[in-house]
Amino acid sequence: MTVEYSIAAYPTLYNGRQYRSRLEAKWAAFFDRLEWQAEYEPFDLGEWSPDFLLRGTPLPILVEVKPITEFNEEVADRMRAAAKTTGVEAELLLVGVDPFIVPQPHERDDVWLGWLYDSPGGFAACLGVTPPFGGIDFCHGFGSHHGRMTGAHDGIHYIDPWALNRAKPLWDAACNAVQWRGR
Repeated sequence: MTVEYSIAAYPTLYNGRQYRSRLEAKWAAFFDRLEWQAEYEPFDLGEWSPDFLLRGTPLPILVEVKPITEFNEEVADRMRAAAKTTGVEAELLLVGVDPFIVPQPHERDDVWLGWLYDSPGGFAACLGVTPPFGGIDFCHGFGSHHGRMTGAHDGIHYIDPWALNRAKPLWDAACNAVQWRGR
């Protein structure tokens, strides 16, 4: 089964680099505003070529960007299989149309960045978190709760209900940086 998308991909120039889609360019601009080190299309893993490599801690994070608003099992399976087949040591993060995924009704009203693979927990929506020194970070929603970009963890998981208020202006600025401009 092949995933069909109704959103067309428009190549977009951001910060001197050509991205395959405006959505990928938005995520690149967002990563810049978060001050996360992101490398675009770092390498191929056979059946999957990650869109980004985030320099996380303790492991790098391979990111796949898709025009989705809910978890896509087919894409997740392809990511997981490629990582396993190639033996790459990295975490896997699937993100969608924006970093504010709507949680399920039984979930808390936290900021949800996307779906992070954490074995054996599988893919689960990861929470927007804020370490005590002020940066925005993320962790697994139900598995290991250390911040993936900083490694920060104090047992409270740094779940910050104000992370949305801090991240939303950064996402808006990222979107404005790559918006279509007519001639």
